[in-house]
Amino acid sequence: MFCAMKTTVSFGDWLEEELKSRNMKPADLIRISNIGKGTLSDIFSGRRKAGIDVVITVADALEIPREIALRAAGFLEPTKDTSETVEQIVHELKGMSKEEQQEYLAYIRWANNQRKKKK
Repeated sequence: MFCAMKTTVSFGDWLEEELKSRNMKPADLIRISNIGKGTLSDIFSGRRKAGIDVVITVADALEIPREIALRAAGFLEPTKDTSETVEQIVHELKGMSKEEQQEYLAYIRWANNQRKKKK
C-alpha cells in the first residue's frame, strides 16, 4: 500500500496548470482518459484526493512519465538529481528508434557546445 506524502501544491492545482500549459480543458482530459466528470471536479475542488489509478490514468492520457504525476499527487518523493524536464525528455526518447535517439543526442551535444562557446 502507498502512503501519500505531503506536497506544497495539490494534485488538482498541478493538474489544472498542466492542462493550461497544453491549452486543454477538463473536458478534453475527461474525453481522452475516461475519468468521470464528477471525479475530476472533486479532485480540482479538493473534495477528493486522486488515487493511484486516477493519477496513472492522467499521466497516460497526458503522455507524461507516470513518476511525474505520482510525485505531483504526493505518492513519490521529489527527485533530487533529475528535473521534471529531463524525465520528460527521457520519456519521449524511449518511444523513438535508436537512430532517432542518436540524432537527438547529437543535437543536444551541438546545442550544448554552442552554449559553452557563448560563455
